[in-house]
Order: sequence, then structure tokens, then C-alpha cells
Amino acid sequence: MKTKITRRKIFVILAISLFFLFNVAMLSNGLARTIQEDVIFNLDKEDPLGPEGYGVIIPSPNTLGAVTIDGSNQGKFTIMDWDGSPTGFEELVNNPGEDISIHYPMPLDDYITGTGSFTNNDEIDPWSDIGWLNISAYNAEAETLSPFTVNTVFDYFVMEEGGSLTAPVNHEHPMQIDVIVKSRGPKTLQFDWLMLNPAAASYNYYLISPSGKVLNPHTYFIPISHTLNPGTELFNTFKFTARETGAYRLIFEIFHTAPSSLYFEFLTPQISSLPVNTAKFAGNSEGVLSIEAGSYADWQTTCFKISGSKGDFFEVDIFEDYATGFTPLIDIWTPCGNGYLLYMSVGTGTHEIYFPTSGVAYITFSDMIFGDWYRYSLFLEKFETVQYNIGDPLTEFLISDDESKVIQFSLPTDAIVRFNYTSLPPGNPQVYAFGTPRAFIFRDSKELVCYDINSNILTRTVDSTDFYWHYMPAGVYRAVIRNTNPTANGIFQISSTVSDWSDDTIPINALTYPYDNPSEFVTIEFEPDSAFDSLKNPVGIDIDIPDMSQVRLNTTMRVIDNDGAAASSFPSHLYTLNDTDLVYYTSGYPYPAFSTDGMDSEVNDYLYIGAPTRWTGMTFNFSVPGVGGSIANPLVYTDPAWGTVPLDNDGSSGFTADGIIELDISDSDFDDWTKGADDDLDPNIDESDYYWMAIRCSGDYSTVPIIQQLTLLNNTIRGDLLFLLIGESGYEYDDYWGPAGIIQPSHPSNLEVSFDDDDGGHDIDTRESFIIDNPSADPWTIGPEGGTYKLLIIPEQWDYPGSVSVQFAVENFWDYTHLGTYDIQNIPNLHITDITNYTDAGYSNLTGTIYDYDLTTEYNHTEIEPAYGGESYFALECTGDPYQWTQLVVYVEGVTADYELYLIQDLPWINENGPNSEITTIDSTINSNRTFEFGVFSDHFTLLFEVITVAEMVSFKIALSQYDTLALITSDLRASYTPPLDPGLVLALAIVIPSVVGVVIIVYILKRKGKILTKRPGP
Repeated sequence: MKTKITRRKIFVILAISLFFLFNVAMLSNGLARTIQEDVIFNLDKEDPLGPEGYGVIIPSPNTLGAVTIDGSNQGKFTIMDWDGSPTGFEELVNNPGEDISIHYPMPLDDYITGTGSFTNNDEIDPWSDIGWLNISAYNAEAETLSPFTVNTVFDYFVMEEGGSLTAPVNHEHPMQIDVIVKSRGPKTLQFDWLMLNPAAASYNYYLISPSGKVLNPHTYFIPISHTLNPGTELFNTFKFTARETGAYRLIFEIFHTAPSSLYFEFLTPQISSLPVNTAKFAGNSEGVLSIEAGSYADWQTTCFKISGSKGDFFEVDIFEDYATGFTPLIDIWTPCGNGYLLYMSVGTGTHEIYFPTSGVAYITFSDMIFGDWYRYSLFLEKFETVQYNIGDPLTEFLISDDESKVIQFSLPTDAIVRFNYTSLPPGNPQVYAFGTPRAFIFRDSKELVCYDINSNILTRTVDSTDFYWHYMPAGVYRAVIRNTNPTANGIFQISSTVSDWSDDTIPINALTYPYDNPSEFVTIEFEPDSAFDSLKNPVGIDIDIPDMSQVRLNTTMRVIDNDGAAASSFPSHLYTLNDTDLVYYTSGYPYPAFSTDGMDSEVNDYLYIGAPTRWTGMTFNFSVPGVGGSIANPLVYTDPAWGTVPLDNDGSSGFTADGIIELDISDSDFDDWTKGADDDLDPNIDESDYYWMAIRCSGDYSTVPIIQQLTLLNNTIRGDLLFLLIGESGYEYDDYWGPAGIIQPSHPSNLEVSFDDDDGGHDIDTRESFIIDNPSADPWTIGPEGGTYKLLIIPEQWDYPGSVSVQFAVENFWDYTHLGTYDIQNIPNLHITDITNYTDAGYSNLTGTIYDYDLTTEYNHTEIEPAYGGESYFALECTGDPYQWTQLVVYVEGVTADYELYLIQDLPWINENGPNSEITTIDSTINSNRTFEFGVFSDHFTLLFEVITVAEMVSFKIALSQYDTLALITSDLRASYTPPLDPGLVLALAIVIPSVVGVVIIVYILKRKGKILTKRPGP
């Protein structure tokens, strides 16, 4: 085992009020076994609910504790999930006639607050971290029951920077070590489990900064020695970089049961500056490698620091000069507002270093093997930052060889931005955000890592040109431009357009029976792109979605809003395919519809018509009408084939008279008509830019028709809309998926209207898009997280070159729901296992006693069922006490199928994705009268019944009550540290012990240069 080295003598003075001699042994090593917030369960056999009690274990954020039970009765102790399901942690003391005191105190074999509670926003996950406790005096022998005591336990230690600590390990308890950090920068903890086989130690660890942020340290588990038992693990290294001073909380979950102690040593690494454009060397050997026999390197950590301002970009080249064995562990640490970002175990080569915030970055070299020699060279350069004016049509950057430049721009307001890039050879530069192509670093992000990678949300190719759309909140953006071929020069070109936010909002339509269509809309006009007709400029608009709602986005396009569009046009191209020589011919007006070579019949000749938009009819004016022939139904290109569209009317009588031809646009092939053709009609045009129709000559003409003028009638407007719904999360700059309960609306494709008055209803096209949780399952309900959401609307693939107007509305069906209220004030009459019968008058227990329901309500199912579903909703808004075990008794009539039951409550945000499971299923496919028990986390929640039935009337009879649930709060203890005038001398620590022990104040007296200095903390 590693020899322990004492770096500093520490004298401890204890001032305690009670049990002095008992605690001095514990606290002289900095240890206090802390039991906080004991909960006492007084069980009574005469209680109508029996000798049973309920509790809830509520952890503090970023803590860990074990639960123990003490008592003198037989007992059964169960930790449950919120819905009463067993978690697998249950203890039973059932030893009649024995001295059961030997069984107490009893651990419940589970740490309360596991990994899920370690969050960066000081919140816990109520579903996984809160434990619900059921305690019963199982098979109790005594008539008068003594109480059970439940408490939380963890072993508590303190260690200061530059010191060491030896602590015994108790695998039944988690361990918290408050590591007092007095200076910022890289830190190294060296620890050893002091057991026969340290590699067998099994544990998890968590490190929390003084401000409550969970850090990402680098733990290396196999530092070994060539000289001391080769290949034997000696100790572990635990590295982090401190951005704050004070008490860092280090928590261990310990799983190994072998007897051991934990030895910690807080090492101080060497730190030197790394200036730009200057070669520096790192390693445990200087100059040319020359090793004397019998000499060995020592374990050490060497650090280089780089000072930078917010937004700075550096590049460091790391190269290995030589190494005799294992290479060192190289980490890069960059400052962030919440700590340091760790890029661990980097190798040789070039690395980018970005400063999300001003401060100092570090590069650390740590020896891994005792006796290995190495030396590395480092060279630091700072990137040139070039300004780009967002919205400029074209900006060009020259990139030389392996040079990198940082492009920077800012947006004063939230916007939708479209980019186009051109990379010229031989360097072919690209724009990157930490390796992500065509992306940008968002500098003003609220993410915990201080920046976000802003990638494109849509990519489209138009006329062989690639376009990339981004949603960009207001702030500063950066990216790195570098050559993909670093041995050659290249030119990078970038252009962009910026679309602003609408001043309007999409109206919320409150729909109630029997109304299921919106009446209020906002009309948005999408202007055409200046260069590409099929693109329209995107628009962003707000939606103020209310709490507790059932909402859909309605998208409607009407002819009346687009009456400025051309109802008629002329073909862009006309071609005749001669069946004799299979050649396409074209000419000006007058235009022969079919071949006029006079050599063969015109049968199977084709007339090809091309235009940028579809049409529903044509007017033919002939300078020479056809005589004696006929035409077949037109063909349209449906990719990859051609489809036939029947005629509603042929006013030209087969091209033998002037007249109007009208298409049957209800035919499926008309709906599938798309741009392009599978024939090369003309090498001078791109056929994919046009819609094509082919009309075949089906009967030989004695006189071939000659067209004087061909007019296309009733052009349609058709295109796609891309939606992106954005909700502020508070942690990411914007959460594209929004809080729980919100999803992305579906994208309407081929949204179309026609100007043909006889087209059978194509003057309007309406689509519905669900924007509530899970469109393939239930419930169709948004929970309590309403608020303002942003809807990005990006039109693309439009076949009409002008502006397009579309109406938008939000439909809220929540008022269709049958609503009720319930104020919970009662304690349950019976346990869930005692309720054996349900009647119209009430429910009963084993003895047949009837208990009344407190709420009776009924509704007409046909008037409550939303227009888009087959279920009705009954929402019961409840008020009660938070963290209480709750009982629900339900009697229902008129449900001929089943119902689902959901719990809706406002929950805290547990991560950057939003609140956690605010709508949770209690049970599904319920087809009988039932009793449910569950835990609630707030004083205001909603029970949502989703009913499937064919009966007209549905009635509910309900009783709601809450047990007297006792709360156990886990310990949240942290040493206090205030730097004195000489921060290296004094550490003041106050530890609060339970009231039965008293208050313990520890004063550390540090010895330096022969003097003893003391300082006592205040009360």
C-alpha cells in the first residue's frame, strides 16, 4: 500500500455542549455521523386504519443518505413508488418470542436520492428520488405499541486543500467529504481504499461545487508502479478544476463490503503560463533524454494556464518529443460560468480551445506510471476573428493552408436565418462549430455548458444550390473556417438572409359543443424569395398557449386570400413528338398540334405542354381546326411514371373546334402530378422546373389542327410548410421540443387551392396539426406548463412564383371537458385492501358498513367528446396537502368500455428538457369500480378521466382523502469556509449534530513557521 505522507499538522479543538467524551473520538478525525430530521411513527392497534403508518422521504438536492429504522416491535417496512408499487426495498422483523432489540437499528438497504437527484438546477426528480414509506407493526405482540423511529444517515468528513484524510468505510452508509478549496485552478486528489485488493473497490462518486453545480471530474483508476509489485494498483487520481473557492461536496456511494478505510491526499500541482506563439515543454525530464541507472521519475501533475476573454478561440499543438513507456494523461479545462468544461484524455495533435466566458483555461499533464519518462512540446496560437454582417448577400474569406479563422456576427432579435455557402478548391474551406459542419456556436446561450451548437433545421437544394435554415435567438454567434485540405489555399463564400418576427400572435379559439371549427384566424403573407420562385420568406409568430388545454394548430389556405394570383397564364414550352422519327419539335405560333410531315398518320403523335404551375383547364384557339381526328385523355407526369387525368369537359371536340378543356382534378393522378419529365425534351432547358402534360393523337386527322393561342386556366397554388415549435426552457437557449406535453406540429405538404369555380371545393384547403403530447396515444392534453411558444413557418417547394397567404389558428377543446373540483380534507375510512364492495349509495368494508361518496357528478358524453377523438374527458381539479399519500375511491356508471386515469400536476424542471412527467398514468383500461392510492407532490393537482363509452350519460361518484403522511427530510450539510487574512492558516467549521448531542464547533489551528494562530467562528 502507499506510504502516507503528512503534509501539515492540524490540531483540533472541540467545543461541545453534551456527550463530550463520546464525540471527541468521532470528531477528532473530522467525522460526524449525522442523523437529521428523525420521524417517529406512533402506531395504535385501536386506530380504525390499524397499526400502520405512511411516510415520505424527501431528499435535499445533491445529497445522499441511507435510511434506518429503530424500534422494539415486530414490523414491516416498505419503500414504495409514488403509485404504491414496491421498489424491492422491504425489511421484515418477524421473530415472535425473541429479543428483537438485536434486529434494530435496521438499514433499509437503499440509499435515498440516487444518481437522478444530482442535478445542476438544485431540483430533484420526484418520480425516482422521493421514496414513499409504509410502516406496519407486523404481527406485533404488545398491546401498547412503542414507536418506530426512521432517520437518514451518512458519514461526514472534512478535508482542506493541501491536507490528507483517513476515514473508515461503512458500506451501509454513503460518505460525504467536504473538500475545502482555497484557490482556483486545477486540483488533484489521490485516494486509496487501504484494502488487500483496492481494485475490488466498488463505488460511485459525485462532486458538487459550492454553488450546487455537479462537476465532471476525471478519475483515473490505474496508476501503477514498475518497482513496487509491478501491475498492482496503488491509488486512484481524482482531478477537477475549481472555478470557485469554498466547500466542494464529494459524495461516495459505497458497494464493497470488505473492511477498509479511505485515504485521501490533496495534492498541489505545478502551474505555469502558456503564452501564444512560444514553444513550451512539459514532462518529468528536461532536455535530451538521458536516464541514469537507478533513477526514476515521480508521480506529478504539471499544468499550463491560458488567459482569455469571453469568445476567444485558441489552437494548441501538442507533440510528443519522447516517452519511455506509458504516456501521460492530458486534459484540457476551459472556463464556464458554472465551472469548467473538461476535454479529457486528449492526445497529440491540434486542439481548439474556446472561452465561453472570460477566465483561465488549463492544460494538465499527469504521470500515470511511476518510473516512466516523457517530454512534450506545446505551441499556442490565437485565431483571427473576422466580422461578418448577417444578411449580406455575399462575403468572401481567403483561408491559407492550415490557417483557421473565426467568423463572428450578432443578431439583435430572434430571427430565422437562411445561409448559402460556396467552398472553392483546392482548399475547399468549410465552417465548423467544434467539428459540426455548417453550424455555429451560440455565445449567449443559457445552457449549463455556457454555449450551444446552433445547427440548421432545414436543408433544401434549389437549382443545384444548397440552402440551410437556422432558428437563431438574439445573441452573438461564432464558427471556425478552415480548409478541408490544409495543404492548399481556399476561398470560402457565405451569404445569408434574415427574416424577422411577426408582431401578430396566432389566436386561441376556445371551442365548445357543438362548435369544432375556429372562427378567429391570423393571415400571414409569405413573400417570394428574390432569387428563387419556389421559396418564400419564412415567418416567425408567437402562440400564447394556456395552461391545461387540448390544442391543435389549424392551417387554412383560401382562394379569397390569394385572389391576386394569376388565374390564367400561357405555357412556358410547347413540343411536338413525331411518332415517325421520335424527334421533339418546337416552333412559334401558329403551332401545329401534331406532325404535319404528311408522310404517315398523326396517330400516337404527342403534344407536350410545360408550365411552372399546375392548371385545371385550357382554352384552345385554332388558326386551322383539326378535321376528322381525335385526342386521348391527357397524361401528367407523376414521377416516375405518367398518369392519365380524365376530362370533365372537352369543349374543343378533340381539337376540331375552338373551346375549353376542363380536367377532372378529383382524379388521384392529378394530385400526384409533380414537376419533371422522364424525357429529355430539350437539351437547353431543365425539365424538372416545370409541370408537364402530354396529349396523344388517338385518331388520324385529315387536316392537322394548328394552334393560334393556348391559354392555361385556373392555375393552382400548391406548396409545403415546415413548422418548428419552440418553447423557452430556462436552461437551453430554446428547447426545440418544448416542455413535456408539447410536440412538433406535422408539416402540411401539398397545401393547395385552385381558382376553378367548378373544381368541387378546391378553393380551400385545411389541415389540422396536433401540438400536444404523443399524437399516437392519450391523453390529448397539455399539462400545467402553458406560456408563449414560438412557431417558425418556413414555406418551400411552392409551384406559384408570387406571394402566398395562409391563415392560422389554434383550436382549444379544453372547454369540451367536464370539469369538477374537490377540496381534500378527510383521512381515509379504510385501507385499500379493506374496501370490498361498491354500491350506488357508497362503498363498504368487510363488516358491510357503508361510507358515502363525497362527490357525485354526471355529464352527457356526446356533448363532451372532442371533435377529433372518440373519448370524453372528466377533469377533477383537486386541492390538498403536498407530499401526502392519497386515496381515491371511484364508482362510475355509463362506461360501457373502459376509462384511463391520469394524474396532472405542476412539477419542477429536473433538466434542460423541461418538467418531468407532469401528465402521468395512474392506470389504464379500467373497466370496474376501483380504489387507487398514490403520492402527490403539490397542493394542486388534477385527476383526468378519459372515458370510452357508447352510453349517452356518464356519472362518477368519488371519495378522496389523504393519510397523515410523515415527512423525513434528508440531511444537507456543508462545511463553511471564509478565507481569512492569511487563507492558508485557518479553517472554521460548524457541524450541526442532532439536538440530543448538541452543537459541535471545530476550530482548525494550522502550524506554520513555528507559530500557532487560532481563530474561532462566530455563533
